[in-house]
Amino acid sequence: MSCSNNCLWCARLWVQLPRDTGRRSLGLKTFLSLSSSIIDLLQGKESNELFQAQSHLYKHMLSFISSMSIKSAVQLSIPDIINNDGQPITLSELASALDIHPTKAGFIHRLMCLLVHHGFFNSAKIGHDEEAYDLTPSSRLLKDKIPSLSPFVMSLLDPALITPWHLLGNWFQKEEKMPPFESAHGMSFWAYVNKNSDFNNHFNQAMAIDSGMMNLVVKDCKPVFEGLSSLVDVGGGTGTISKIIIETFPHIKCTVLDLPHVVANLPATENLKFIGGDMFQGIPSADAILLKLMLHCWSDEECLKVLKICRVAIPSNGGKVIITDIVINKDKDDPELTEGKLYFDLLMMILVTGRERSEKDWEKLFLEAGFSHYKITPLFGLRSLIEVFPRKQLSSNESVHLRTSLISMVARNSMQLFVFLPGLHPKLMNKMQIGSDKTIKNNEYIESADENEVFAITQITVTDCGCGWASN
Repeated sequence: MSCSNNCLWCARLWVQLPRDTGRRSLGLKTFLSLSSSIIDLLQGKESNELFQAQSHLYKHMLSFISSMSIKSAVQLSIPDIINNDGQPITLSELASALDIHPTKAGFIHRLMCLLVHHGFFNSAKIGHDEEAYDLTPSSRLLKDKIPSLSPFVMSLLDPALITPWHLLGNWFQKEEKMPPFESAHGMSFWAYVNKNSDFNNHFNQAMAIDSGMMNLVVKDCKPVFEGLSSLVDVGGGTGTISKIIIETFPHIKCTVLDLPHVVANLPATENLKFIGGDMFQGIPSADAILLKLMLHCWSDEECLKVLKICRVAIPSNGGKVIITDIVINKDKDDPELTEGKLYFDLLMMILVTGRERSEKDWEKLFLEAGFSHYKITPLFGLRSLIEVFPRKQLSSNESVHLRTSLISMVARNSMQLFVFLPGLHPKLMNKMQIGSDKTIKNNEYIESADENEVFAITQITVTDCGCGWASN
Protein backbone atom coordinates (compact mmCIF):
# COMPACT_ATOMS: atom_id res chain seq x y z
CA MET A 1 0.00 0.00 0.00
CA SER A 2 1.07 3.62 -0.42
CA CYS A 3 -0.35 7.07 0.04
CA SER A 4 -0.26 10.00 -2.30
CA ASN A 5 3.24 10.78 -0.96
CA ASN A 6 4.47 7.26 -1.87
CA CYS A 7 6.09 6.78 1.52
CA LEU A 8 6.46 3.87 3.90
CA TRP A 9 5.43 5.97 6.90
CA CYS A 10 1.71 5.32 6.26
CA ALA A 11 2.24 1.59 5.83
CA ARG A 12 4.11 1.30 9.10
CA LEU A 13 1.46 3.30 10.96
CA TRP A 14 -1.36 1.18 9.43
CA VAL A 15 0.30 -2.03 10.58
CA GLN A 16 0.65 -0.63 14.11
CA LEU A 17 -3.09 0.14 14.40
CA PRO A 18 -5.12 -2.47 16.33
CA ARG A 19 -6.55 -4.89 13.74
CA ASP A 20 -9.95 -5.30 15.34
CA THR A 21 -10.65 -1.67 16.20
CA GLY A 22 -8.40 0.90 14.56
CA ARG A 23 -8.34 -0.47 11.01
CA ARG A 24 -12.00 -1.44 10.91
CA SER A 25 -13.35 1.84 12.33
CA LEU A 26 -11.05 4.10 10.34
CA GLY A 27 -10.95 2.40 6.98
CA LEU A 28 -7.93 2.29 4.67
CA LYS A 29 -9.09 5.02 2.30
CA THR A 30 -9.88 7.44 5.11
CA PHE A 31 -6.62 6.62 6.86
CA LEU A 32 -4.53 7.31 3.74
CA SER A 33 -6.26 10.63 3.17
CA LEU A 34 -5.76 11.67 6.80
CA SER A 35 -2.11 10.60 6.94
CA SER A 36 -1.37 12.43 3.71
CA SER A 37 -2.79 15.65 5.19
CA ILE A 38 -0.71 15.20 8.35
CA ILE A 39 2.48 14.69 6.30
CA ASP A 40 1.77 17.78 4.21
CA LEU A 41 1.20 19.76 7.39
CA LEU A 42 4.45 18.54 8.96
CA GLN A 43 6.43 19.14 5.80
CA GLY A 44 4.90 22.62 5.47
CA LYS A 45 5.85 23.48 9.04
CA GLU A 46 9.35 22.13 8.52
CA SER A 47 9.76 24.12 5.32
CA ASN A 48 8.54 27.28 7.00
CA GLU A 49 11.06 26.85 9.84
CA LEU A 50 13.79 26.15 7.31
CA PHE A 51 13.14 29.33 5.36
CA GLN A 52 12.83 31.37 8.57
CA ALA A 53 16.23 30.05 9.63
CA GLN A 54 17.61 30.91 6.21
CA SER A 55 16.29 34.48 6.49
CA HIS A 56 17.75 34.78 9.98
CA LEU A 57 21.17 33.72 8.74
CA TYR A 58 21.04 35.98 5.68
CA LYS A 59 20.13 38.94 7.89
CA HIS A 60 23.19 38.49 10.08
CA MET A 61 25.57 37.47 7.31
CA LEU A 62 24.71 40.66 5.45
CA SER A 63 24.48 42.95 8.48
CA PHE A 64 27.84 44.48 7.49
CA ILE A 65 25.91 46.21 4.68
CA SER A 66 24.02 48.22 7.27
CA SER A 67 27.28 49.30 8.94
CA MET A 68 28.88 50.29 5.66
CA SER A 69 25.77 52.17 4.58
CA ILE A 70 25.98 54.25 7.76
CA LYS A 71 29.65 54.92 7.02
CA SER A 72 28.75 56.03 3.48
CA ALA A 73 26.11 58.42 4.82
CA VAL A 74 28.72 59.95 7.15
CA GLN A 75 31.31 60.20 4.38
CA LEU A 76 28.78 61.96 2.14
CA SER A 77 27.66 64.23 5.04
CA ILE A 78 24.01 63.31 4.44
CA PRO A 79 22.97 64.02 8.08
CA ASP A 80 24.59 67.47 7.94
CA ILE A 81 22.99 68.33 4.59
CA ILE A 82 19.50 67.46 5.89
CA ASN A 83 20.13 69.26 9.19
CA ASN A 84 21.41 72.43 7.49
CA ASP A 85 18.35 72.56 5.27
CA GLY A 86 16.18 72.85 8.37
CA GLN A 87 13.33 70.81 6.90
CA PRO A 88 12.72 67.49 5.14
CA ILE A 89 14.72 67.37 1.92
CA THR A 90 13.55 65.71 -1.28
CA LEU A 91 15.56 63.06 -3.07
CA SER A 92 16.36 65.39 -5.97
CA GLU A 93 17.46 68.14 -3.57
CA LEU A 94 19.63 65.69 -1.64
CA ALA A 95 21.25 64.36 -4.81
CA SER A 96 22.01 67.90 -5.96
CA ALA A 97 23.57 68.83 -2.62
CA LEU A 98 25.79 65.75 -2.45
CA ASP A 99 29.34 65.80 -3.73
CA ILE A 100 28.84 62.79 -6.01
CA HIS A 101 29.26 61.96 -9.68
CA PRO A 102 26.11 62.78 -11.70
CA THR A 103 25.82 59.17 -12.88
CA LYS A 104 25.46 58.00 -9.24
CA ALA A 105 22.51 60.25 -8.34
CA GLY A 106 19.99 57.51 -9.08
CA PHE A 107 21.61 55.13 -6.63
CA ILE A 108 21.12 57.42 -3.62
CA HIS A 109 17.48 56.33 -3.38
CA ARG A 110 18.53 52.72 -2.84
CA LEU A 111 20.99 53.71 -0.10
CA MET A 112 18.35 55.83 1.62
CA CYS A 113 15.77 53.03 1.44
CA LEU A 114 17.91 50.81 3.65
CA LEU A 115 18.81 53.61 6.06
CA VAL A 116 15.14 54.58 6.40
CA HIS A 117 14.24 50.94 7.00
CA HIS A 118 16.76 50.77 9.87
CA GLY A 119 15.45 53.97 11.44
CA PHE A 120 18.34 56.28 10.65
CA PHE A 121 16.14 58.62 8.59
CA ASN A 122 12.43 59.30 8.24
CA SER A 123 10.75 59.50 4.85
CA ALA A 124 7.41 60.91 3.70
CA LYS A 125 5.66 61.54 0.38
CA ILE A 126 5.24 65.17 -0.58
CA GLY A 127 3.95 66.91 -3.71
CA HIS A 128 3.59 64.59 -6.69
CA ASP A 129 4.61 61.44 -4.84
CA GLU A 130 8.14 62.72 -4.32
CA GLU A 131 9.94 61.35 -1.28
CA ALA A 132 11.49 63.63 1.34
CA TYR A 133 13.91 62.68 4.13
CA ASP A 134 14.37 63.96 7.66
CA LEU A 135 16.61 63.13 10.61
CA THR A 136 15.81 60.73 13.43
CA PRO A 137 17.42 60.73 16.90
CA SER A 138 19.98 58.22 15.61
CA SER A 139 21.05 60.27 12.58
CA ARG A 140 21.23 63.42 14.72
CA LEU A 141 24.19 61.70 16.39
CA LEU A 142 25.92 61.47 13.01
CA LYS A 143 26.22 65.23 12.45
CA ASP A 144 29.50 67.09 12.85
CA LYS A 145 28.32 68.98 15.92
CA ILE A 146 28.47 67.57 19.46
CA PRO A 147 27.01 65.23 20.47
CA SER A 148 28.24 63.23 17.48
CA LEU A 149 29.32 59.66 16.88
CA SER A 150 30.65 60.26 13.36
CA PRO A 151 34.30 59.84 14.41
CA PHE A 152 33.33 56.56 16.08
CA VAL A 153 31.77 55.39 12.81
CA MET A 154 34.92 56.23 10.88
CA SER A 155 37.28 54.61 13.38
CA LEU A 156 35.27 51.46 14.19
CA LEU A 157 34.66 50.77 10.49
CA ASP A 158 38.21 51.52 9.43
CA PRO A 159 39.73 48.64 7.40
CA ALA A 160 42.38 48.23 10.12
CA LEU A 161 39.67 47.24 12.61
CA ILE A 162 37.75 45.09 10.14
CA THR A 163 40.73 42.96 9.04
CA PRO A 164 41.27 41.12 12.39
CA TRP A 165 37.74 39.73 12.27
CA HIS A 166 38.72 37.64 9.23
CA LEU A 167 41.32 35.90 11.42
CA LEU A 168 39.03 35.15 14.37
CA GLY A 169 38.44 31.47 13.56
CA ASN A 170 42.17 30.78 13.20
CA TRP A 171 42.88 32.79 16.35
CA PHE A 172 40.68 30.47 18.43
CA GLN A 173 42.66 27.46 17.18
CA LYS A 174 46.06 28.88 18.16
CA GLU A 175 47.75 29.04 21.55
CA GLU A 176 48.94 32.64 21.13
CA LYS A 177 47.80 35.13 23.78
CA MET A 178 48.02 38.27 21.67
CA PRO A 179 44.64 39.64 20.49
CA PRO A 180 43.64 39.18 16.81
CA PHE A 181 44.41 42.83 16.03
CA GLU A 182 48.04 42.31 17.00
CA SER A 183 48.20 39.09 14.97
CA ALA A 184 46.83 40.90 11.92
CA HIS A 185 49.00 44.03 12.09
CA GLY A 186 52.13 42.89 13.91
CA MET A 187 51.70 45.52 16.63
CA SER A 188 49.36 46.31 19.49
CA PHE A 189 46.27 48.43 18.97
CA TRP A 190 47.81 51.30 20.94
CA ALA A 191 51.01 51.18 18.88
CA TYR A 192 48.94 51.25 15.70
CA VAL A 193 47.02 54.29 16.93
CA ASN A 194 50.25 56.17 17.58
CA LYS A 195 51.82 55.15 14.26
CA ASN A 196 48.93 55.92 11.86
CA SER A 197 48.04 59.60 11.86
CA ASP A 198 44.67 59.36 10.03
CA PHE A 199 43.37 56.63 12.30
CA ASN A 200 44.85 58.44 15.31
CA ASN A 201 42.93 61.56 14.34
CA HIS A 202 39.59 59.76 14.05
CA PHE A 203 40.20 57.82 17.27
CA ASN A 204 41.15 60.92 19.28
CA GLN A 205 38.16 62.83 17.89
CA ALA A 206 35.91 59.96 18.94
CA MET A 207 37.34 59.95 22.46
CA ALA A 208 37.09 63.75 22.75
CA ILE A 209 33.47 63.81 21.58
CA ASP A 210 32.60 60.96 23.92
CA SER A 211 34.20 62.90 26.78
CA GLY A 212 32.20 65.96 25.74
CA MET A 213 29.03 64.01 26.41
CA MET A 214 30.10 63.78 30.06
CA ASN A 215 28.33 67.10 30.59
CA LEU A 216 25.13 65.04 30.59
CA VAL A 217 26.58 62.79 33.30
CA VAL A 218 27.71 65.72 35.46
CA LYS A 219 24.33 67.40 35.01
CA ASP A 220 22.30 64.31 35.92
CA CYS A 221 24.66 62.97 38.61
CA LYS A 222 25.70 66.06 40.57
CA PRO A 223 25.61 64.27 43.95
CA VAL A 224 28.44 62.04 42.73
CA PHE A 225 30.83 65.02 42.65
CA GLU A 226 29.49 66.98 45.59
CA GLY A 227 31.77 67.10 48.61
CA LEU A 228 34.94 66.49 46.57
CA SER A 229 37.81 68.95 46.68
CA SER A 230 40.17 67.15 44.31
CA LEU A 231 39.91 64.65 41.45
CA VAL A 232 42.34 62.83 39.15
CA ASP A 233 41.09 61.99 35.65
CA VAL A 234 43.13 58.95 34.56
CA GLY A 235 43.65 58.88 30.80
CA GLY A 236 41.89 62.24 30.55
CA GLY A 237 43.67 63.36 27.38
CA THR A 238 43.41 67.11 26.85
CA GLY A 239 41.20 67.59 29.89
CA THR A 240 37.75 67.73 28.29
CA ILE A 241 36.03 65.96 31.20
CA SER A 242 37.94 67.89 33.86
CA LYS A 243 36.92 71.19 32.28
CA ILE A 244 33.27 70.10 32.33
CA ILE A 245 33.54 69.15 36.01
CA ILE A 246 35.28 72.44 36.92
CA GLU A 247 32.61 74.41 35.08
CA THR A 248 29.93 72.88 37.32
CA PHE A 249 32.06 72.57 40.47
CA PRO A 250 34.60 75.44 40.43
CA HIS A 251 36.00 74.45 43.83
CA ILE A 252 37.24 71.03 42.64
CA LYS A 253 40.90 70.93 41.68
CA CYS A 254 41.36 68.49 38.79
CA THR A 255 44.48 66.71 37.63
CA VAL A 256 44.72 64.88 34.30
CA LEU A 257 47.05 61.88 34.26
CA ASP A 258 47.97 60.66 30.80
CA LEU A 259 51.01 59.54 28.83
CA PRO A 260 53.73 62.22 28.63
CA HIS A 261 53.38 62.81 24.87
CA VAL A 262 49.62 63.32 25.26
CA VAL A 263 49.80 66.04 27.92
CA ALA A 264 53.05 67.69 26.84
CA ASN A 265 52.75 71.48 26.58
CA LEU A 266 49.05 71.55 27.54
CA PRO A 267 48.31 74.80 29.41
CA ALA A 268 47.43 74.45 33.09
CA THR A 269 45.02 76.68 35.01
CA GLU A 270 44.39 77.37 38.68
CA ASN A 271 42.04 74.37 38.97
CA LEU A 272 43.47 72.14 36.23
CA LYS A 273 46.91 70.66 35.84
CA PHE A 274 48.39 67.92 33.65
CA ILE A 275 50.80 65.18 34.72
CA GLY A 276 52.58 62.80 32.38
CA GLY A 277 52.79 59.29 33.74
CA ASP A 278 51.61 55.67 33.68
CA MET A 279 48.60 54.54 35.70
CA PHE A 280 50.24 51.14 36.20
CA GLN A 281 53.13 52.84 37.98
CA GLY A 282 51.26 55.33 40.15
CA ILE A 283 48.33 57.74 40.41
CA PRO A 284 48.42 61.11 42.22
CA SER A 285 46.47 61.32 45.47
CA ALA A 286 43.01 62.90 45.41
CA ASP A 287 39.55 62.63 46.94
CA ALA A 288 38.35 60.80 43.85
CA ILE A 289 39.86 58.95 40.89
CA LEU A 290 37.92 59.03 37.58
CA LEU A 291 38.26 56.11 35.14
CA LYS A 292 36.18 56.74 32.02
CA LEU A 293 36.07 53.77 29.66
CA MET A 294 39.51 52.73 30.87
CA LEU A 295 39.07 49.38 32.59
CA HIS A 296 37.19 47.62 29.78
CA CYS A 297 40.38 47.88 27.71
CA TRP A 298 42.38 45.75 30.15
CA SER A 299 42.39 42.21 31.53
CA ASP A 300 41.21 41.39 35.05
CA GLU A 301 44.81 41.15 36.28
CA GLU A 302 45.66 44.57 34.83
CA CYS A 303 42.45 46.13 36.19
CA LEU A 304 43.17 44.72 39.63
CA LYS A 305 46.59 46.36 39.59
CA VAL A 306 45.11 49.74 38.64
CA LEU A 307 42.34 49.50 41.25
CA LYS A 308 44.85 48.69 44.00
CA ILE A 309 46.84 51.77 43.02
CA CYS A 310 43.60 53.80 43.12
CA ARG A 311 42.88 52.42 46.58
CA VAL A 312 46.20 53.78 47.84
CA ALA A 313 45.66 57.17 46.13
CA ILE A 314 42.32 58.00 47.81
CA PRO A 315 41.58 58.61 51.51
CA SER A 316 39.89 55.84 53.48
CA ASN A 317 37.31 58.27 54.79
CA GLY A 318 35.34 60.04 52.05
CA GLY A 319 37.41 58.87 49.09
CA LYS A 320 36.08 56.96 46.10
CA VAL A 321 36.78 55.77 42.58
CA ILE A 322 34.32 56.92 39.88
CA ILE A 323 34.05 54.57 36.91
CA THR A 324 32.02 55.03 33.73
CA ASP A 325 31.90 51.74 31.87
CA ILE A 326 29.64 49.01 30.55
CA VAL A 327 27.83 46.66 32.95
CA ILE A 328 26.27 43.64 31.24
CA ASN A 329 22.85 42.79 32.65
CA LYS A 330 21.06 40.31 30.40
CA ASP A 331 18.14 39.88 32.80
CA LYS A 332 17.15 43.57 33.04
CA ASP A 333 18.42 45.19 29.82
CA ASP A 334 16.31 45.12 26.69
CA PRO A 335 17.65 42.84 23.89
CA GLU A 336 18.99 45.69 21.74
CA LEU A 337 20.96 47.12 24.67
CA THR A 338 22.37 43.70 25.56
CA GLU A 339 23.32 43.14 21.93
CA GLY A 340 25.29 46.40 21.86
CA LYS A 341 27.14 45.47 25.06
CA LEU A 342 28.01 42.01 23.74
CA TYR A 343 29.31 43.60 20.53
CA PHE A 344 31.64 45.77 22.61
CA ASP A 345 32.76 42.72 24.59
CA LEU A 346 33.89 40.97 21.41
CA LEU A 347 35.43 44.21 20.13
CA MET A 348 37.61 44.37 23.26
CA MET A 349 38.59 40.74 22.69
CA ILE A 350 39.63 41.54 19.11
CA LEU A 351 41.50 44.78 19.77
CA VAL A 352 43.05 44.53 23.23
CA THR A 353 43.17 42.29 26.30
CA GLY A 354 40.01 43.74 27.83
CA ARG A 355 36.40 42.68 28.22
CA GLU A 356 33.00 43.94 29.27
CA ARG A 357 31.85 42.81 32.69
CA SER A 358 28.70 41.90 34.59
CA GLU A 359 28.02 43.29 38.05
CA LYS A 360 29.35 40.06 39.54
CA ASP A 361 32.61 40.50 37.60
CA TRP A 362 32.97 44.10 38.79
CA GLU A 363 32.22 43.16 42.40
CA LYS A 364 34.93 40.50 42.37
CA LEU A 365 37.50 43.04 41.18
CA PHE A 366 36.45 45.64 43.75
CA LEU A 367 36.61 43.26 46.71
CA GLU A 368 39.95 41.80 45.65
CA ALA A 369 41.37 45.33 45.28
CA GLY A 370 40.45 46.16 48.88
CA PHE A 371 37.19 48.10 48.47
CA SER A 372 34.17 47.43 50.64
CA HIS A 373 31.13 48.44 48.58
CA TYR A 374 29.97 50.11 45.40
CA LYS A 375 26.96 51.75 43.77
CA ILE A 376 25.94 51.32 40.13
CA THR A 377 23.84 53.99 38.40
CA PRO A 378 22.75 53.18 34.83
CA LEU A 379 23.43 56.16 32.56
CA PHE A 380 22.66 56.90 28.94
CA GLY A 381 22.93 54.13 26.37
CA LEU A 382 25.37 51.36 27.16
CA ARG A 383 27.17 52.97 30.08
CA SER A 384 26.80 52.91 33.83
CA LEU A 385 28.38 55.08 36.49
CA ILE A 386 29.99 53.07 39.28
CA GLU A 387 31.09 54.59 42.58
CA VAL A 388 33.54 52.39 44.48
CA PHE A 389 34.25 53.04 48.15
CA PRO A 390 37.13 51.90 50.39
CA ARG A 391 36.70 50.52 53.86
CA LYS A 392 36.93 53.47 56.20
CA GLN A 393 39.44 53.71 59.02
CA LEU A 394 37.78 53.13 62.40
CA SER A 395 38.16 55.53 65.28
CA SER A 396 39.66 54.15 68.49
CA ASN A 397 36.19 53.90 70.06
CA GLU A 398 34.81 52.06 67.02
CA SER A 399 37.84 49.78 67.07
CA VAL A 400 37.23 48.87 70.70
CA HIS A 401 33.53 48.34 69.99
CA LEU A 402 34.33 46.04 67.07
CA ARG A 403 36.81 44.01 69.10
CA THR A 404 34.31 43.61 71.94
CA SER A 405 31.56 42.58 69.50
CA LEU A 406 33.76 39.98 67.85
CA ILE A 407 34.89 38.49 71.15
CA SER A 408 31.29 38.30 72.37
CA MET A 409 30.15 36.78 69.10
CA VAL A 410 32.82 34.08 69.03
CA ALA A 411 32.24 33.31 72.70
CA ARG A 412 28.57 32.61 71.91
CA ASN A 413 29.20 30.60 68.77
CA SER A 414 32.60 30.41 67.14
CA MET A 415 31.05 29.27 63.84
CA GLN A 416 29.48 32.69 63.34
CA LEU A 417 32.98 34.01 62.68
CA PHE A 418 33.04 31.96 59.50
CA VAL A 419 29.87 33.69 58.33
CA PHE A 420 30.92 37.29 58.95
CA LEU A 421 34.50 37.45 57.77
CA PRO A 422 34.75 36.03 54.20
CA GLY A 423 35.34 38.88 51.78
CA LEU A 424 37.05 41.11 54.34
CA HIS A 425 40.53 39.72 53.89
CA PRO A 426 41.93 37.19 51.39
CA LYS A 427 44.04 35.43 54.03
CA LEU A 428 40.94 34.73 56.11
CA MET A 429 39.06 33.46 53.06
CA ASN A 430 41.89 31.13 52.08
CA LYS A 431 42.32 29.86 55.63
CA MET A 432 38.62 29.16 56.06
CA GLN A 433 38.15 27.97 52.45
CA ILE A 434 34.96 29.99 52.11
CA GLY A 435 34.10 32.00 48.99
CA SER A 436 33.09 35.65 48.91
CA ASP A 437 29.55 34.67 47.93
CA LYS A 438 29.04 33.59 51.57
CA THR A 439 29.70 37.11 52.86
CA ILE A 440 26.96 38.57 55.05
CA LYS A 441 27.11 42.38 55.23
CA ASN A 442 24.81 43.05 58.17
CA ASN A 443 27.35 44.35 60.68
CA GLU A 444 28.23 47.99 60.05
CA TYR A 445 31.48 47.79 61.99
CA ILE A 446 32.85 44.78 60.13
CA GLU A 447 31.58 45.93 56.73
CA SER A 448 33.13 49.41 56.95
CA ALA A 449 36.36 48.52 58.76
CA ASP A 450 39.76 48.86 57.20
CA GLU A 451 40.83 45.37 56.13
CA ASN A 452 44.20 45.51 57.91
CA GLU A 453 42.58 46.61 61.16
CA VAL A 454 39.87 43.97 60.95
CA PHE A 455 42.51 41.35 60.24
CA ALA A 456 44.55 42.40 63.25
CA ILE A 457 41.47 42.59 65.52
CA THR A 458 40.24 39.23 64.28
CA GLN A 459 43.61 37.63 64.97
CA ILE A 460 43.48 38.88 68.56
CA THR A 461 39.83 37.90 68.89
CA VAL A 462 40.29 34.33 67.78
CA THR A 463 43.32 33.91 69.99
CA ASP A 464 41.56 35.45 73.02
CA CYS A 465 38.53 33.21 72.59
CA GLY A 466 40.64 30.07 72.41
CA CYS A 467 39.04 28.84 69.24
CA GLY A 468 42.17 26.97 68.26
CA TRP A 469 42.70 28.92 65.02
CA ALA A 470 45.02 31.83 64.40
CA SER A 471 46.12 33.45 61.17
CA ASN A 472 49.64 33.91 59.95
